[in-house]
Amino acid sequence: MTKGKAGKGKIESQCSAAWLNDKKYSNQIITGGSDGCVYHWTGDSVTKKYENNKGSVHSVACRVDTKAGGEVVLVGGNDKTLTVYKFDGKLSKIFSVAVDAAPRSVDLLNGQILMGLKNGSIVEMEYKADGSGKPNVVMTSHCDGEVWGLDVVDITGKGDLRMITSADDNRILAYNVKEHKALAEG
Repeated sequence: MTKGKAGKGKIESQCSAAWLNDKKYSNQIITGGSDGCVYHWTGDSVTKKYENNKGSVHSVACRVDTKAGGEVVLVGGNDKTLTVYKFDGKLSKIFSVAVDAAPRSVDLLNGQILMGLKNGSIVEMEYKADGSGKPNVVMTSHCDGEVWGLDVVDITGKGDLRMITSADDNRILAYNVKEHKALAEG
């Protein structure tokens, strides 16, 4: 909510939150709103509101990164984007990248950005300050409801198995059983 201490201002739902790590900014939080904005809070008041994307901000993570020279804020938006900001008292956009589905969770560890997407995929992307890292799907699954269909097919007759599943999310996935990897989606 962005109403503030004085009780003035519009009330806005917040969908995600993360504490800043830098000790200079202790007791400060970054949140993502249902209005597509990112909010910087000091205590219980909004310090600054930043326009981010169209639709809700589903995920926020604050991490110290030596490559960026300090703290970075990763923001996953409903418009299927990951936006990375540098934080030094204010947010400055570093880059934004489009992904296959809305990032519902984000993190940065050892130079790798990890994203859990709304479509059930987990994506890894090398963190590069210019945003040139390529999103790589490391796991694919169904994202909603029950699996209603399952078939295993030996496509060569020699144990080259493919598994095909269908689910409530209206998707069909084909997996290579030996490689434990999704091959195609329909």
